[in-house]
Amino acid sequence: LLDGPARPAELIGSFPVAVYVKAAGGVVALVSPDGVRLPNAMVLSRVDHESVVRHAATGPVQVGDGEVRLGPVRITARRWWDPVPRLGRVDEGLLAGRLVAVRAQLPGWPDDADPAAGRLRTGRDALASVLAGIGDLAGAVRNLVGLGAGLTPAGDDLLAGVMAGLVVFGTALERPDARTLASRMRQEVVAHAAATTPLAADLAEHAARGALVQPATDLCRAIADQR
Repeated sequence: LLDGPARPAELIGSFPVAVYVKAAGGVVALVSPDGVRLPNAMVLSRVDHESVVRHAATGPVQVGDGEVRLGPVRITARRWWDPVPRLGRVDEGLLAGRLVAVRAQLPGWPDDADPAAGRLRTGRDALASVLAGIGDLAGAVRNLVGLGAGLTPAGDDLLAGVMAGLVVFGTALERPDARTLASRMRQEVVAHAAATTPLAADLAEHAARGALVQPATDLCRAIADQR
């Protein structure tokens, strides 16, 4: 998206730690040093991010030619980072045990405060059936896309996490069937992308190639560490 020619874009969200712009081909998150590093993020210095927030809505927005422009502000990519955790070969027994241990430390999902909590649990169970090889993939995905509150609804977060997990751990376990399932899920997510937010749809595209938010990438590496 950044390497391509400059193209018109639109501001779709401005917050103290992140500003989101959408162009044909995807979304770019302009993130402050305190923000979560998304797989579609450009991480800015504090001064640059303050300037972006101040001028976000003051003029035309463009993405391309290696930069993002918001009115008079130009943010140029200086170096690149890879949001896909590449784990190498992982022992299946070690991975299984650590995933169980990690899950025990995580908060419950979904958040009971989410108005769609009941439907999210139903969708989670349907997706678990798909992973077990006995569920309706198309129906499970359709019922989760756009489900929940927020800029990235919880249903989309779950789908993105599952796709990325299938790719990242499927590669580490040398399980091509896992990557195939992630590809099938992506096709269904894309077919229903209009039902969710542009940011959630873009993050799903990244997840389908194994790209995660930085804390999740760090967690995958820690789980797979042989030490």
